[in-house]
Amino acid sequence: MKEIEVWKDIEGYEGHYQVSNKGRVKSFKLNREKILKLETQNGYKSIKIHGDNSRYIIGRLVLTTFTGPPPNDGLLYDCCHNNGKKGDNRLSNLRWDSRRKNVRDKIKHDTYGWKLKELEVISILRLYKSGLNSVQLSNLYPVHQATIRNIVNKKAWSYLHGKTTN
Repeated sequence: MKEIEVWKDIEGYEGHYQVSNKGRVKSFKLNREKILKLETQNGYKSIKIHGDNSRYIIGRLVLTTFTGPPPNDGLLYDCCHNNGKKGDNRLSNLRWDSRRKNVRDKIKHDTYGWKLKELEVISILRLYKSGLNSVQLSNLYPVHQATIRNIVNKKAWSYLHGKTTN
């Protein structure tokens, strides 16, 4: 079934800007409606409202407008994307949840932002054992040599050390 688009005023900009349950934003200038082009930064859609230097992340804007602000119980709350797609800002795909649960979601959806995957770390460990040093390895992989040293010294990815013999 096709989702019906519902528009609501953005708090503080009533009569000037609205956001929809599908994650779109429109403005009203000179008695004309205009769907605004969203910017993307680090995969997140955002908008800069004229006359205000603040940038608004669309997911948070949709959730706040349609469900209210995040709970105020002392925890840090994030705007979580149920399907793991940062650009999918439909209300049906969003929820307020704890920072911890958001990180778990990102790991589950493989969107956490790791620069390395498990197989690359295993390869780094094998190459280190074969004689390459952290400087050489950092030239092969998109990480700093300190990250390589942390991997080798079991300060990062320590659970993979037993998997290098396979």
